[in-house]
Amino acid sequence: MKINEEFIMLVMAGAGLLIVLALCMAALYKWITFLNGKMTRYGMHVHQMLKTDESDNKNVNKGD
Repeated sequence: MKINEEFIMLVMAGAGLLIVLALCMAALYKWITFLNGKMTRYGMHVHQMLKTDESDNKNVNKGD
C-alpha cells in the first residue's frame, strides 16, 4: 500500500511538472512572438527612417 501511494504521488508530481512546463513553454512562445512582432514593427520604422537618411547606416543596423 505504501509503495502504491508513493507511486501515485510521483505520477502526480510528474504530471504537475509537465503541466507547469507546458504553460511556461506556451507563455514563452507567446512572449517571443509578441517581441518578434514588436521588433519587426520597430525594424520597419527604422528602415523607413533610413530611407530618408543616407543608406550607409544599413550595415551598422544589421550588426545589432
